[in-house]
Amino acid sequence: MIEMLKNNSMSFLLKVDTQGIEELLKYIQTVLEKSEEHIKILYLGQETEFIIRLDSDVDKMMIYDDVLEVSMDEEELEYLEERLKKSLINKCFYPAEICERRYKNKYVTIYCDIIS
Repeated sequence: MIEMLKNNSMSFLLKVDTQGIEELLKYIQTVLEKSEEHIKILYLGQETEFIIRLDSDVDKMMIYDDVLEVSMDEEELEYLEERLKKSLINKCFYPAEICERRYKNKYVTIYCDIIS
């Protein structure tokens, strides 16, 4: 399971279980291979397309229709991948921050939490 929650006006939380971690790891590989794909996550109780755009010049997050899109550079994405792999072993995503992105003219932080 992968679910994105809006904590408050300044942060979002990506909640994932073991299956969700494995899905994210597979998806990250497709993004790093420059493939145009998405995965399905829950956002506001609805199935939503989650897209990671590989872009080092943009630091934004957008939510529109049934799409949640986050821009990341390759280094950030590789670091996320590394921490997700470690979290499969130690059941903890540390540090909890994934990235900080511009969303609706302000900066928000996206966190990750591993659930069992």
